[in-house]
Amino acid sequence: MDIPLSRVRDEFGIETRRAGALVLVGHPGLHPGVPESEVNEALRTFNPHVTRFEVLTCKELLDNAERSLAGGHDPGAGSAW
Repeated sequence: MDIPLSRVRDEFGIETRRAGALVLVGHPGLHPGVPESEVNEALRTFNPHVTRFEVLTCKELLDNAERSLAGGHDPGAGSAW
C-alpha cells in the first residue's frame, strides 16, 4: 500500500522531503570469523553511497550511546569531576 507523501505531511505533520533512516544490523560478535574492523570499514564505505540512510551495527549504536551518556568521556575511565 503506497501512501502519498502529501498525506503523511497533512495527516501527521511529518515533513517527508528531508526524511532519513537509520538501519540497524546485527552485532559483529555473532560472526567471530569476521574481524570487527572489516565490518566497520565495509559500513563506512557503504554509508556515503546511500542518501539520508545510515547503517550501524548494534555494537556501534550501544558504543555511541555510552559515549553520549559519558558526556564525551571514556565511560571506563571513571568520573571527570
